[in-house]
Amino acid sequence: MTYNFCTTVVYTALNLPYATLATLMTRDTDQRAVVNLFRTGMSALGNMVITAITFPLVTRLGDTQQAWIEVSILYAIVSIIMLFICFKNCHERVKEETKTKDGKNVPLWMGIKLCVTNKYFIMFFMLAVFLSFYEAVTGTCNAYYAQYILGNRDLLGALASFESIPQIVTVLVLSPFIAKFGKRNVALIGAIVAVIGTVSLFINPSALNLALFACVMRGIGKGCFRGVKYSMLADVIEYGAWKSGIRVQGLMVSATTAGQKFGSGMTSAIFGA
Repeated sequence: MTYNFCTTVVYTALNLPYATLATLMTRDTDQRAVVNLFRTGMSALGNMVITAITFPLVTRLGDTQQAWIEVSILYAIVSIIMLFICFKNCHERVKEETKTKDGKNVPLWMGIKLCVTNKYFIMFFMLAVFLSFYEAVTGTCNAYYAQYILGNRDLLGALASFESIPQIVTVLVLSPFIAKFGKRNVALIGAIVAVIGTVSLFINPSALNLALFACVMRGIGKGCFRGVKYSMLADVIEYGAWKSGIRVQGLMVSATTAGQKFGSGMTSAIFGA
């Protein structure tokens, strides 16, 4: 119950304004791309660091239930401080409010209509759902792949590292490629690279070197898409505001997050069954 409250309620309450913030900081598409590149890259880096230090910290504190509680409290305090610094120093410079043309609040039914009639939002929403599906599939399969195909479940950490490190590096060096080729083409190139990496496993599924190569290719591919994902969403919001004269950034970000959770949840349920 507590875990569900933290991941579905608290995390969502924090992530929605955080995800919406970039759309309100600037209307310059290049600046939004850079902001979201750092957001995505540092998120992946932070995740990798926390994964690496959690077990040693718990062990150092006695490897008990109390140790897990203390580590969780430590992470919570650090998170609160970092979130406070973020929201205190990031300013909303885009002053357009979520109002109808006559200055009234946008009714929920109108906001939903604006979302479903925005063709680019529909495309992005489906993209978010299937990316969550893809990540859930690869994330779930890796544990079984390491244990039953490669014959060593301890290789899971190596597989994860060979995927996450190239993803972080790709995100952090992506800015000039976005400027030259555009977000759409960078995302497509990333998808092709990820597919090549995944398909290469069929050559010799039990070869460790090939499995690590596939992880690197998947990491690069995911980095390409993750690097442009949120700035693409900001562009979708801008398009909707230009087309209708009404900004519904909060609802679009919420709907996209719901799509991601739906894709991940459905995949987990299918694998569980």
